[in-house]
Amino acid sequence: MADTTCGRLVSFLLEGDEVISCEVCMEPFDSNLRPPKILPCGHNFCEQCLFSLCCHQQYYLLDSINCPTCRASFTTAVARSAPTNYDLCKMLDNVQRGFNNTTVLHTPEVTVIEKEKLGNVVKGLAERSREAKHQRCLDCQRKLSSKNLSKIARYCVMCNNSGSLKFSCLECCVNNHNGHRLYSIPQMETSQLAILSELRVIRRKMLDASEAFDRRLKEIGKKGSIHTPALHAQKQTLLSEILGQIDEAVRKMEEPKLIPPTNLNIIRNHQIHNFSRITKMNSLLEKSVQTEKHSSDEPPQSRLKKSNSAIRQSRLSLRSDNSLTREALSTLLSILPSDEVTTQLSEILDSISPKDTIEERKLAYLKSTHLITEITYGDVNAEDLPLFADALLNCFYQLNVLSRKRNEKGRTSRKNIWKSVQFAYAQIMKIAAKSYPACHPERVDCLDDLAYLCHLFSDVCDQATVALLIIEAARARSAEANLPEDELRRTDQRLQMIDDHLIELRRLQKLQDLRSKTKIKREGGRFKAFWKAITGRR
Repeated sequence: MADTTCGRLVSFLLEGDEVISCEVCMEPFDSNLRPPKILPCGHNFCEQCLFSLCCHQQYYLLDSINCPTCRASFTTAVARSAPTNYDLCKMLDNVQRGFNNTTVLHTPEVTVIEKEKLGNVVKGLAERSREAKHQRCLDCQRKLSSKNLSKIARYCVMCNNSGSLKFSCLECCVNNHNGHRLYSIPQMETSQLAILSELRVIRRKMLDASEAFDRRLKEIGKKGSIHTPALHAQKQTLLSEILGQIDEAVRKMEEPKLIPPTNLNIIRNHQIHNFSRITKMNSLLEKSVQTEKHSSDEPPQSRLKKSNSAIRQSRLSLRSDNSLTREALSTLLSILPSDEVTTQLSEILDSISPKDTIEERKLAYLKSTHLITEITYGDVNAEDLPLFADALLNCFYQLNVLSRKRNEKGRTSRKNIWKSVQFAYAQIMKIAAKSYPACHPERVDCLDDLAYLCHLFSDVCDQATVALLIIEAARARSAEANLPEDELRRTDQRLQMIDDHLIELRRLQKLQDLRSKTKIKREGGRFKAFWKAITGRR
């Protein structure tokens, strides 16, 4: 009877996801790493989610929470001290042991050898059939002579999505590929040689940028203002990685085998992105030197007046002028493929001028954020995420400066700007959540950017975004123990800055509420005095 009951429970665990996973984060429970905590109502949640819920309630000065499933109310002390559901942990262990009890069947060695021989024969037949397919028309499957392929066939870029060379005969090009981009073999060879020479030029520029970085680093090392060995090690790691990639790309392109034009563009764009990473390191080094110089030139009194919430991240120094914004947008454009959206973004960047009115500049920066957000809905690599975040942060910072100008009139209000912040950072945080764990420094950096913008736009910031920041910061704190020492230090600094931004945001919002209530009271007092003067009452 007991075995039957246990079997039913195990079967139910295998089929019911709501029992073996947390009902907030939907992550599966684990008896060692993520044990289930049971509330008095009987529902199970992981410890991290319960901690986040309690932090959210305490931020609003509430000492009770509601169960996310049945909405039963408990105090935060009860939720934090919720016991571990050891019965469920035991069931999970039984399920795991059942998965591990697998039977391995050993086949005779002769059968393995025969299978290897058969596999080699099949592989050879597949390669020969693939070569035969390459010499047939993509549409009508007509045989094409390899000697006259350059005269009787063309390669269609729009209709070849597999990344392999498949040609179409001239008749099918007229009937089925009219208006498409068609390449002959001589044109493909010329294009491949042009990109090969461009990659060699990019490689030389990479080495020149690396030498310039080393020279500048040596000059800074003599002054002793920045710890140079760590920067030099990071640069060497990055340089060896991208040089290995570009050498591999050059080796493939030097082979006599043709590469499809689509693959050529992918290789070229990837190497341009690698080059931008080296140049970005140079620009960040210069910015850090300038920041250090400005902070040393300032008198002690002015340095003491700056609070932590007003100091920007070390990787980005914001200015009231648009110089860094132009640099961030230019760097982002250098890694993006050329299409309609990037062309619009480039035109906006070229058209922004200090002579424009405040409303025109606000519209330009707001349009830039919309275009960048539109690009992020496509495929964005995790390594490109900091460039998108830098560009968005600079644009929104400029919008904050322009929207606070006195006597400015226009339809671009701060509420509309904040809606753009919500849409943009919802997508940025979505990409960060897919690419990094909760405690990763890059994901925490994006969270810090959003907290800083909440501080800047405290007059229009919504409470849902603040709640999201609190929950994400709590998740990062609960998982940061597994980080290396250097990343742990960086994450702690960012989390402390997030706390400072949120505290300053709360103070500004309270001050704003107090001012609005005082204004209403004063207006009521004037009205009463005016009414008494008319009626003659005392």
